[in-house]
Amino acid sequence: MSLIKIDDIEIYYEVHGDGEPLVFIHGLGSSSAGWKYQLEYFSKHYQVILVDVRGHGQSSITNNQYSIKQFASDIAKLMSRLEIEQYHIVGLSMGGAISFQMALDVPDSIKSMTIVNSWPDFTLQNVKEKLGMAFVYVLVKLFGLKSIVDKVAESLYPNNQNPALFDEFSQQFLANDKNSFLNARMALTRWSIMSELAKIRCPTLILAADQDYTSVAFKEKFTKLIAKAKILIVPNSHHALPVEKPDEFNPYLLDFLKSVG
Repeated sequence: MSLIKIDDIEIYYEVHGDGEPLVFIHGLGSSSAGWKYQLEYFSKHYQVILVDVRGHGQSSITNNQYSIKQFASDIAKLMSRLEIEQYHIVGLSMGGAISFQMALDVPDSIKSMTIVNSWPDFTLQNVKEKLGMAFVYVLVKLFGLKSIVDKVAESLYPNNQNPALFDEFSQQFLANDKNSFLNARMALTRWSIMSELAKIRCPTLILAADQDYTSVAFKEKFTKLIAKAKILIVPNSHHALPVEKPDEFNPYLLDFLKSVG
């Protein structure tokens, strides 16, 4: 468990286990702690590296505008500082966007990529989405993250089916700095690599919940644009798939990683 200086910030990371390096990249409003249901399982087989993205967890918070490309650069530089030349990456949601970007920016470093409930274009597509973004921005600015935490948690664990996970997420979410959260959210809405998917050459697994925010059909569509990609749909699951269903998620991911070799 360490902090390391990367350019203008300190990045928090953890290294567990031995074997091929396997990097887990969390989603918006989360941190490396969000992978606790994967840590023990995968550190038996791999050198697991957990990282807090800039502005999240124990990494530095800055007032500068964030970008997905910057997040990707931070992690790539971290790996370089750790003298790890090649590694597998697993990214959930915003972490998936960061993984996509790394596959383009440092392709020789990426042995495989697993995208969990994410997609290659987060730009706002219509007036409704733009108004929704603006509404959340104003709410959080005025009243803090507590103004949206219940709605976000409900989207992850609907109908109070997992009250313990609902509460666990809520506590982690409220630990975020509100301005960093908004900066990262804005970074997502400015990011798309949809037109560059054909450039991705590493073996890729798209792991998707059937009740995620975007449709299975959309994920199947963009999977076909990646040369070495396949998609696996997990039934009766939602956006926080690695936390909600680790007993299914973990073996699926391990099987893919072993198939890459």
